Amino acid sequence: MYLPLFLLSTIVFPGSAIPLHIFEERYKQLINESWRSKKPFGISLSADGKLYDVGCIVEIADVMTRYDDGKMDIIITGSRRFKMNHFSSGEKPYFIAEAEYYDDDETAISQLLLSNAIHLFNKIAKGITSTSIKQIFISELDKVMPSFQIALKSGLTLEQKQKLIESKSENSRLEMLLAHLNTLNLIVEEADIANAIIKNDGYFQASDFNL
Repeated sequence: MYLPLFLLSTIVFPGSAIPLHIFEERYKQLINESWRSKKPFGISLSADGKLYDVGCIVEIADVMTRYDDGKMDIIITGSRRFKMNHFSSGEKPYFIAEAEYYDDDETAISQLLLSNAIHLFNKIAKGITSTSIKQIFISELDKVMPSFQIALKSGLTLEQKQKLIESKSENSRLEMLLAHLNTLNLIVEEADIANAIIKNDGYFQASDFNL
């Protein structure tokens, strides 16, 4: 398949919804074309001079604001992962990716890993008194890939997020999250630095702990 390619310095997970401010001319055109055609495009991480080949297919959920100079504020939603085999430029100002779907090799989820991850996240959330952090409930999570929803609120670094999106096993992703949350929990408990949790939408910020 061929996907219009949006290079971004962040990572979009399947099932997530994030706002974007569109200001580059090439991406103004991409977004306008995608909005008119109702067709998706791909987002890949571009950081430190490297373009990563596993990303997320996204759709435009809403164009919230259009400015006089053509800039836009939009909301995108992640759907399915893709792996880029090749990308090229041509008649469009943005890149086109030749890609394939990138799905998990397994579908069975360890309920023990999932419940442990949720329990640990909620334990940390309860222990933070300087700000309100919404707890996670299993009934609110995706039935197939809940790890991505937990990851959204767990303060992972870009490197950790990319490893997560590249993993083709839900159980491996849950194990990665558990390792991260265990480290975070130890730091919070031992150092009693709850005030180092940033007050930004109730999310944990990994950089505050030098993870």
